[in-house]
Formats: sequence, C-alpha cells, structure tokens
Amino acid sequence: VNLIDIDNDGDLDLFTDSITYGGFYSFNTNFNYQENIGSPTNPDFKLPELNPFNLSLIPNDPAFIKHRNFVDLDGDGDFDILENAIYYGYYGYTTKYRYYENIGSSSLASFTNPIINPFGLQDSDVQFTSLGDIDNDGDYDIINQGFTTYSAGFFYIENIGTGLSPAFTTPQTNPFNLGFTSG
Repeated sequence: VNLIDIDNDGDLDLFTDSITYGGFYSFNTNFNYQENIGSPTNPDFKLPELNPFNLSLIPNDPAFIKHRNFVDLDGDGDFDILENAIYYGYYGYTTKYRYYENIGSSSLASFTNPIINPFGLQDSDVQFTSLGDIDNDGDYDIINQGFTTYSAGFFYIENIGTGLSPAFTTPQTNPFNLGFTSG
C-alpha cells in the first residue's frame, strides 16, 4: 500500500496491488490506483483503476512479492517508482530493482516501462527498500532490510551520484550501528 499525492492536488491517493488470472496457471499483478476525490481531511476514494498512467503489466511475472517506493529519484519534481521484485528460484530468493520513471508531470503522471537494476543497483537476496538522504548530501540513499537463508541485516547503498542523476555503490552490511534482531 502506498499513499501519495500522485496528481498534486493536495490530498493523498492510494496505490495497491491486485492479482488477475492470466490463463493456464499464470497470474498478473496489477497496479491499482484509487484517486482521492474528497479532501485531505475527509478522504473519499474512487473505484480502483487498473494500471493507470501507462503503468504496464509484466506478463506472467514470476516475482511473487513487490515492494514499491514512490520517490523523485531524478529530481524533476514528480514521483518515480523504485520497486523491489522478489523472485524464488531453485537456489533461493533473488531481488531485482525495477525503476519506472515518471516522464509526465507532478500533476499528470506517465510512467515508462520498467528498467531492471538501474543506477548501478545489483541483484541481491531478499531486500525491502527505504529511501532517504541519510548522509545529508542532497540525494536519496538506500537502506535495505534483508535476509538470506542463513542471516538477516541492514544494508546501506550510498548514492554517489546527484539528486538529478543517481549512482549507487555496492551495499555495506549493518552500517551506522544498526542492530538486527530476529524472532
């Protein structure tokens, strides 16, 4: 679930996922969008639209979990999408990053097809991403919480590019004295 003001009208709109049957044991994951036609203090959501703003399905997508962040990665004033797509394979789990650039505007979004592992990002084990400017240099960095078959922890991926042109380093494990507990 993502609550963001995708149409720049001052209230939060809702993005969720849904799954549709694609035929012969295949399924598709859709972007569901519900526009808030109420107000910031009294929300009222329209019925869901499937795959709006040129967001397209990846037919028979084998990713079984998708974790999305709406963030302005390219500094042009609108929300882009950075998604962790998690796959299960014979030897375990793999996460790929998908980037959907918003080539529209802050009030009328239009997304490109996804780019896999952009900006130097690499496949990894299972990762759930959060973005923020943790080193206060004017660009978004990544902190992942992730796990493998044998361990879990936090991973820091510094943006050594700029707020307009990201470039990410290789992950650093358990930075900033972040502790991880499991249980």
